[in-house]
Amino acid sequence: MYADFDYDVGILKKYTDDCYKLTYMRACRKEGIAVELNKERCTDPDAPKSAASISRTRAKIKELAICNDWEHFVTLTIDKTKHDRYDLDRYKKKLSKWINNYNERQGTAIRYLLIPEEHKDGAWHIHGLLAGIPQEHLQEFTLDCNITARMRRMIRRGKRLLNWPSYAGNFGFVSMELIRNSERAATYIAKYVEKQALKNRIGRYDNMYYCSQGLKRCEVVYKDNLYFDFVSDYKSKDGAVKVRYFTNIDEPMKLFNGVFDIPVSSEWFSEIVDDDVGDNPFLECA
Repeated sequence: MYADFDYDVGILKKYTDDCYKLTYMRACRKEGIAVELNKERCTDPDAPKSAASISRTRAKIKELAICNDWEHFVTLTIDKTKHDRYDLDRYKKKLSKWINNYNERQGTAIRYLLIPEEHKDGAWHIHGLLAGIPQEHLQEFTLDCNITARMRRMIRRGKRLLNWPSYAGNFGFVSMELIRNSERAATYIAKYVEKQALKNRIGRYDNMYYCSQGLKRCEVVYKDNLYFDFVSDYKSKDGAVKVRYFTNIDEPMKLFNGVFDIPVSSEWFSEIVDDDVGDNPFLECA
């Protein structure tokens, strides 16, 4: 059994040129070793997502959010006169096809990362990140528009809220905000999906997010035994897994190479693993 594992393993992943993630694992199953699962597989498609599944999804969303350049945080609603607000799967398929057709007609390359949220009555709307929509395709909301009281307060405080008329004409009301801090945006959207997944009516085998094809993903740049312990941004209760984010590759590589001189992590990367979502960062961060 012990021969099936490597011990005290570090895996270093690159997200961007100034974002690296180091994961320490006390025991890591060797590649090619078959895993025999003793747990009985759940066959109920309506059963809630497991905690492990939600955690993996959050990690994937954080990866996509950090590794790609996003321009807008978006809220997409569904007009009941245009589509069935309760049929999420059908809406998702129509939206994906519509964006593909839009790119072909307009010569754009719109990218998206979208997370569904359920209303109290069971209808759906979408939150997410967008990039690639030309500014001339968007219109700024004003106080003369038919908008909510909350949006009016935001505009009076100097916030810019944007409409995407093409989406509105085909699906329903849409509101977009410029992302002023991409790092906080990635943090927010990753935590948001975990909190929403716990209350959404999403089946065990349904997707908790939708994204366009061709998005950038992180890459493993180094994997080996770690020589030293390190101050972690996150660790499991038993200490078997630890995670830390770095702004460069040199500092984590010292832990592999046996040179221990690692300072405390920066404030921003501590925020990445903070458990509280807090206020919407797209509105407050310059």
